[in-house]
Amino acid sequence: MKQTNDGKIICGGDRVVSSAKDSTNFPINVKYIENNKAFATRMYPFLAKHPVADQWTGLMPFSPDSYPIIGKVSCLPGQVFIISGMASAGMMKGPGAG
Repeated sequence: MKQTNDGKIICGGDRVVSSAKDSTNFPINVKYIENNKAFATRMYPFLAKHPVADQWTGLMPFSPDSYPIIGKVSCLPGQVFIISGMASAGMMKGPGAG
């Protein structure tokens, strides 16, 4: 969980394994959103009175050894780099890795 500059509280969770063939369609599962809010509310009861304002979904790319993949892509011309494999921490660590 973290609080944004405009006062919103955002949190994430759920690592649902999906096959590669499903990688273009990640519908939001309301059950998981409700479960996450119920858990967060047990930890922070004041959250009960606040509705869920937004949700998102997407890939959490884990590398086989769980380490991020960061480096220059030498097979492409110019200064092309890859930063991937940060799993569920990409939104927080990605900008710093860049």
